[in-house]
Amino acid sequence: MRKAQHFVKAVLFVLLFSGVLFCLSRVFSRPHALFWAEETGMDLVHRYKKQYDICFAGTSVVIANVSNQELYEKYGIAAVSVGEPLQPLFLTKYVIEEVLQYQRPKAVVVDTRGLFYSEEDIRERVNENEEGIVHYALDSIHSPGIKLKAVKEIRERYKDVNYKEYCFSLYNNHFRWKDLSETNFRGYGDSVCMNGNVMLTDLHAVNGEIETNQRISKENERELLLIKEACEKYGTELVLMTGYLEPELSKREQLRAISEKDGIEYLDFNAVAEEIGFREWMQSDYIHFNVAGACLWSDYLGRRFNDRYSVTEYSESLKSMFLQQQELHKEFLDHVETKRFLMKKNRFKSFMQKAARLDLRDYSIFLAVYDDAFYQLDEEGRELMKKLGLTGPECFRGSYVGACLSGKISQKGAEEEKVELSGTSGTLTYHLESAGANCKDGAMVSIKVNDEEYARGTRGFNIMVYDNKLQKAVLSQCFDTFAESDPLGT
Repeated sequence: MRKAQHFVKAVLFVLLFSGVLFCLSRVFSRPHALFWAEETGMDLVHRYKKQYDICFAGTSVVIANVSNQELYEKYGIAAVSVGEPLQPLFLTKYVIEEVLQYQRPKAVVVDTRGLFYSEEDIRERVNENEEGIVHYALDSIHSPGIKLKAVKEIRERYKDVNYKEYCFSLYNNHFRWKDLSETNFRGYGDSVCMNGNVMLTDLHAVNGEIETNQRISKENERELLLIKEACEKYGTELVLMTGYLEPELSKREQLRAISEKDGIEYLDFNAVAEEIGFREWMQSDYIHFNVAGACLWSDYLGRRFNDRYSVTEYSESLKSMFLQQQELHKEFLDHVETKRFLMKKNRFKSFMQKAARLDLRDYSIFLAVYDDAFYQLDEEGRELMKKLGLTGPECFRGSYVGACLSGKISQKGAEEEKVELSGTSGTLTYHLESAGANCKDGAMVSIKVNDEEYARGTRGFNIMVYDNKLQKAVLSQCFDTFAESDPLGT
């Protein structure tokens, strides 16, 4: 009897101790996915062993510009992306070694952007953001031998890096326990990623470029051959991919030359972009695609892979994961299409016509007037507003706010006073303010949704449309109906 009691106590102690360790690991381990670029599909590589057909590896290009969900839904190809922003090629080498410990993919597709990073560039970036450039990749590696090799190379390359932090997962936070904050208790952030892919929804919002070297260094070419050697060891084909808009032909010619010399297949998005129907609005920024662009490019990749590789027989759990993501994947594509539909060639009246066609159970619309929106708001414009249940401002330089939320209409107006409107619906909260030019304290406008400001702050109707399903803004615009009765959007 006493032995049984001791046994029960021992079991309870082990369970309690395990529970305490789990709680501590949640507090002290590095927060995961607090920003989209920290996402990696390596968790899936470890979870679904020997089930992935294709692995994409490299920089943020493989995180954003590929849709592994599209590859599965259209071609039955199970693919995963393991990348980090600005990831140097020598680290991609170790990430791929880790993948090959857990998977036997038919192909590993390496993003070519890393080939143009120089050692000087990487050292500068590591000094500025050691965690972002190096830590995220190494933290995803579980195999001790691979991690130790990677840490050794990091020590040789970057003398100032605190290599101990790469050997002990709790080291960094353990010695900064006074700095613990909310993020240490939160396992996941607000970003949405599927299969290592972030779901971007902007329509060519940012211009610019992150500069890279004009030529591929000999060192990076050697790293590429080491990656090829590692792949061949496991019967995996290495494929190079320029999966982004690269305007410099000389870079692509270098890649083709390396492809021919080293016997590595090369897929160039730029060579087929026009053929597959890629358009500017499918870019999220100067290098990343939104989900529509990622799906289009992945559809092309799927056709190429489908002709070349046989598909693995997947487990029910992997199939279930892809099936569960189908509806959310479709919602993101619908979100981008709605944004494009609402923003295309906009004037106030055309916008209101399109807004009236939205299902207001799925979308919310918020309006707030700045300065004046009454002066040339003609009868046709008012009739279009009425289709949404709105009246608009009732006097010159008057104040007005309106909200179409889950099929319910709320609005306020005044001649010489500021008006405000607040409300909630599920997780959504909003606060609208409007002051026309008649107000004694001057004109002002605000459209805050979930504490984020969306009003453009220019004269006329400031309007914001919100996707209730994805809980994301579709667009914010302002129409100056003081200037003309059928104004251009700003």
